[in-house]
Amino acid sequence: IPKDKLVEPDIQIIAQALESAKYCIDKEELRNMFSSLISSSMNNDIFVTPLMVKIVSSLSSTSAKILKYFYEHDEEKVDKHKLQQYLNLEDYDTNNLEISLLELEHLNLIYTFDKRTNSLSKEELEYFLTNNYTYGYQNTDGTFSILENTRLSSLGRKICYICLQ
Repeated sequence: IPKDKLVEPDIQIIAQALESAKYCIDKEELRNMFSSLISSSMNNDIFVTPLMVKIVSSLSSTSAKILKYFYEHDEEKVDKHKLQQYLNLEDYDTNNLEISLLELEHLNLIYTFDKRTNSLSKEELEYFLTNNYTYGYQNTDGTFSILENTRLSSLGRKICYICLQ
């Protein structure tokens, strides 16, 4: 941080971040995110709020890795197999992936659009998941794939900019 941009951190942000970070000692991704969040809160050019601490506190390590993947591959079609490789997940471990994606969507860090309607309702998503489909909607060829239509939200980009530097 340039000296002319250095400010005293907000105690509300620092205290909450340190408190939450102590429960993530063994989760490198989350430790790094909290560290960057605290550093960013000391930069006058970056606006950090207590809500951002709560969002990072709500992430699992898998969700944090997925968020980083989306940030590094912004605006690219996300390939499920490449994402699973990045996460070191086996093909049979789709529940962890799906739950993490739902978690990120619930936190409004990612959003999914259907090429046909540019949106996907929560009811549609719940239907697919409760009927043992993979994360997504049905394509014309009968396959289900939503990852290629999933992007970071503006909040997701902001969290990544602050926490993944």
